[in-house]
Amino acid sequence: MYLYRVKQFYWTISSFFRKVDYKYINEYLTLEEIEFFNRLKKSEKLHCIRVSKDAAEYYESILQEERLMDVSKDMVIKLGLLHDIGKIKQPLTAIDKSIIVILNKLTKGELKNKSKSKKVYIYYNHPEEGVKILKDIGYDEEFLYAVKNHHKKIQNPSMALKILKYADNKN
Repeated sequence: MYLYRVKQFYWTISSFFRKVDYKYINEYLTLEEIEFFNRLKKSEKLHCIRVSKDAAEYYESILQEERLMDVSKDMVIKLGLLHDIGKIKQPLTAIDKSIIVILNKLTKGELKNKSKSKKVYIYYNHPEEGVKILKDIGYDEEFLYAVKNHHKKIQNPSMALKILKYADNKN
């Protein structure tokens, strides 16, 4: 887990946008979605692109063995791109996230319940905030369910949520 956090921090400070990233976003998102997406911090945008690409790759790999009738490749691509959109409510820097993770460890998971910080609130509640944003755009319940639950432990997750969780955990 600690090496994963170090890797995330490294990606945050060393990543940059390329033309191919802009092309990818423009291919899969509407203009309204792009407006929301562009309000994310650069590191969050790049994270979402990685999640989206890994979700599409995972979708392709399980296509033969799983019944994916309710899930399309375009859906999982958009899920990856928009799953963290709730973070536009209060942008978090890499330092913010690092401090929250450390404080959470020190408080044995009680930081969420004891802090009144808007940054701590968004760190833990960005999925719910993302659902509020995406609901106004008109996404269906399956899409919103996956966004809302991408950090929760769900007994029998939907296929869309399973794919999103896999890709998000990888990144």
